[in-house]
Amino acid sequence: MHGPCSSIKSREMLSQERIKFKTERVGAIPEDLLNSPAFIALAGKVSDAIVELEALGATPVMYDGLVGGNAAFILTKDQLPDTQRQHAPLLVVTKSGKAPNRRPSIADGDFVVAVGFDRTQWKVDYWSVCGEKPTSDTPLHYAALMPREGRQQPQVAIHGHMFSTEEDAQLNGLPISKELTLFSTPEDLHALQELMDAFPYPDYRVYIRKGHGFFSVGDTVEMAMENVRCLKQAKSTAGKSDAA
Repeated sequence: MHGPCSSIKSREMLSQERIKFKTERVGAIPEDLLNSPAFIALAGKVSDAIVELEALGATPVMYDGLVGGNAAFILTKDQLPDTQRQHAPLLVVTKSGKAPNRRPSIADGDFVVAVGFDRTQWKVDYWSVCGEKPTSDTPLHYAALMPREGRQQPQVAIHGHMFSTEEDAQLNGLPISKELTLFSTPEDLHALQELMDAFPYPDYRVYIRKGHGFFSVGDTVEMAMENVRCLKQAKSTAGKSDAA
């Protein structure tokens, strides 16, 4: 058997080790959503960004042989098909775990729609193509991108593992979490949300999770990626200065 569902069981076993929240697949992604112009366009831009992140060295191969790093975007009511507008806004995340040197695609099930997040139960309900699970950082994306009263929220978030130290934060004047936290846990979510509350968007667009990596946000995929490019350039320039 070939196609996006052919090796789903083996991929689920690998991805589940990363995910530390409960998950429930409540359905497949509706066809009209999969075929909607906004979904296709944003997923394409995020796929390009994931490829660029890998080229920059921001998504290294992890212990399970899959790359570390993920992304998410919001689909607003006016971007959704009429039949899906009651669910607006929708959070679309990359699936948990991606093989190296491979561009994500809708057809291969690389995007998952998080339709609900219960902080008390620490549980994510989702739609996916063949049963793929959402990224282990789905709670962080949910907190960063879903609307909050009185706050301007970004529309796109990108996470990678290139910048994670106090030096990285000081070099770029970025907020960094105070303590190390285990990814995919309530403590990890609290640490990021504390940062974003203290250093709100859009005045700040990059947050460093100490010992883990960066969380770049923006109104567009290009804006979120430009943040990363600027950080990469600053780090390269600093390295050249140190070597001089």
